[in-house]
Amino acid sequence: MGDIGPGDGQAPEFDVVPRGYERTQVEAAVAEVMGGGTPAAVPAFDVVARGYERRQVDDWFAANLAPAPGGAPQEEPLIPGLGPWSPAFDVVLRGYERRQVDTLTRRVLGTIDGDPSAGPPVTREQLRKDGLFRVALRGYERAQVDAWLSDHADRLPE
Repeated sequence: MGDIGPGDGQAPEFDVVPRGYERTQVEAAVAEVMGGGTPAAVPAFDVVARGYERRQVDDWFAANLAPAPGGAPQEEPLIPGLGPWSPAFDVVLRGYERRQVDTLTRRVLGTIDGDPSAGPPVTREQLRKDGLFRVALRGYERAQVDAWLSDHADRLPE
């Protein structure tokens, strides 16, 4: 992929990979930025089979979106309501129920960041108990969710 920005007048070319961002969603958001528009937030794209390489797309938007007032780049969650460092889990045929994962992930990040608006704080013990999710069609990839929760458990209070 080349370093092409809105000022170049050419749309970027992203690699197509087995699991990536949905191409028509990315192309529409790129067209909006290329046309001089500024999305209200960094777009959140669906992850699909044969989509655009996620890191390339994320890097392009990070480099080409106008900074928010105050000079800092505007960061939006990958999962709405979670925060700028929220995880992006793949959606698979049989995975963890997404709403349950999103709710617990929001609470974990809120506990770590000291954000009371994310819900009640979570302890390590509660994470072990609440980290059991229903399996549903079109849920989050189980291994990714388990690894993310395991990585963040040590940052929670006992």
